[in-house]
Amino acid sequence: MTGTATARRGLPPAARRAAAVLLLGGFMVVLDTTVTVVAVAALTADLDAPLSAVQWVTTSYTLAIVAVIPLSAWAVARLGARRTYLLALTVFLLGSTLAAAAWDVGSLVAARVVQGLGAG
Repeated sequence: MTGTATARRGLPPAARRAAAVLLLGGFMVVLDTTVTVVAVAALTADLDAPLSAVQWVTTSYTLAIVAVIPLSAWAVARLGARRTYLLALTVFLLGSTLAAAAWDVGSLVAARVVQGLGAG
């Protein structure tokens, strides 16, 4: 195979899989934020909490993502990209499970912080 033939085919399969996984992860973060913004009214009613408290469900998630971004770069350098991604995914899934089991707005906000730590 020549370099020209390889260039015409595009990315190698391993790079395509890695790109797909990263795109899926990024999409999950955007989807998760969108869902909670849309659900604010329902959360206010279901959790019998004021709007000012329920808004922290989205705010805490976003702040946790931003706070953990510098740590992510350190973790990749220290642990490697694969381990860091799998750890972040595990933390995100733990936060999702805790959010699903939330019994009040405070527990939901705490679970969303855990999700944000994993999403960052």
